[in-house]
Amino acid sequence: MVKYFRLCGRLSASMPLAHVVHLAKYPKRPVPRLRGLEKFACIGGAWATNCYPGARCDSPAPFYQFLDASLSDGWKWSQRFPHRNEILAYFAYVDSKVNISQEYDFEVSVTKAEFDENESIWNIDVSDGRTLSARWLVPAVGFASHISIPDIQGLGKFQGAVIHTGAWPSSGYNLKDKKVAVIGTGTSANQVIREIEPRVSSMTVYQRSPAIVLPQSPTVPESTTSSFSLSEDEKMTFAAKSLSTFTGFDYQFLSPHAVPAGSPQRLRYYDHVYKKGGWKSVFFQF
Repeated sequence: MVKYFRLCGRLSASMPLAHVVHLAKYPKRPVPRLRGLEKFACIGGAWATNCYPGARCDSPAPFYQFLDASLSDGWKWSQRFPHRNEILAYFAYVDSKVNISQEYDFEVSVTKAEFDENESIWNIDVSDGRTLSARWLVPAVGFASHISIPDIQGLGKFQGAVIHTGAWPSSGYNLKDKKVAVIGTGTSANQVIREIEPRVSSMTVYQRSPAIVLPQSPTVPESTTSSFSLSEDEKMTFAAKSLSTFTGFDYQFLSPHAVPAGSPQRLRYYDHVYKKGGWKSVFFQF
C-alpha cells in the first residue's frame, strides 16, 4: 500500500467544476495535500464527457466563468451560451494560468474504497493497480455520471446504431441523410434535435411527457464577439450583483405587486423577458 497522502491528505475522485473553482481561486492557499483521480483524459467534468451535437451551457456569458481578473483577462466568449468545445477551451485557459491539471491523475478510476476505522484513513484501490490512502475522500463523481438506458422491448434486435447522448462517440457520428428517432425531450434531447435536424433525412421524436422549452434568445444573435467583451469593471459589477441573487445571475424574482398579473403592463413585460431569452422567462417573473 502506498501511503500517498499520509494522514494529512485528501483524495478527490473525478474533476468537477467545484474543484476547478477552489484550486483556481486559491492556488496558493495552504491546504492539506490534494490529489485527484479523473477517468477522462482532461479537466472538464461533464463537459469532457458530453460531446453530443449541440451540447452547450444554459447559463449566459459571463456567468459561467471566474469573475477574477487573473483568470478572465485575455479570455473572450464567442457565444452568449457557450458551446461545449468552447467551455473546454476555457478550462484549458484557466489551467494554463494555475496548473490545475498537475494536481490530478487522468485516465484512472477508483475501483474500491474502504474506511479503516482503526487508522481513521481511507484505503483506495485505483484502476492502474495502485492502492492509495487518505484521511479524507471526496467522491465527486456527479449525480448524473452514469447513463440510463430505457428497458424497451426489442431494443437489442434493432439493426441500426443506438447512441446515448451521455456516451456519444468523441469522434462524432455521421448522421447525414439518416432516419433518426429521438427518445425523450429532456435538455440534451432538445439540444440534439435542434442541431441535427438540418442534416438528417427524417426525424421522429418520442415524448412521454410534454416539456417547456425556452429559446436561448429570439432577438439576440447567438454568435457575436462584441456582446461578450466586457471590461474588468463590468465583470466585477456582474459578479457583485449575482452574489446577491437567488439565481446567481444578474436578475432576481419580480414582485407580483410591481407589475400586476393580467395587466397590459404584465403582458408587455412577458414579451420583454421572452425576447431576452435564457432563464429570465423562469426566474425573472414572480
